[in-house]
Amino acid sequence: NTLPNKLNTAITEHNGSLSGGQAQRVALARIILKNAPIILLDEPTSYLDKTNVNIILNLLKTWRGKKTVVIATHDQRIIDLCDTRVNLSA
Repeated sequence: NTLPNKLNTAITEHNGSLSGGQAQRVALARIILKNAPIILLDEPTSYLDKTNVNIILNLLKTWRGKKTVVIATHDQRIIDLCDTRVNLSA
């Protein structure tokens, strides 16, 4: 509620108005509201506390079989939810 343009507020790493976790939650709220069939997530739990991580894990479970979700993550809890895995290494 404190964002000047609500969910339409531009979120950048340099604007300093939100913490990493807050920016992550705004981005995820946008994804949920958009209801896109294909979702790309980069470390979706990286800045979140335990409560919000559990929300994301449950959300990912509800998307199974309904959406195409591509996730870059090191979080084993998310990896365990995936149907297909591609491991990339340098």
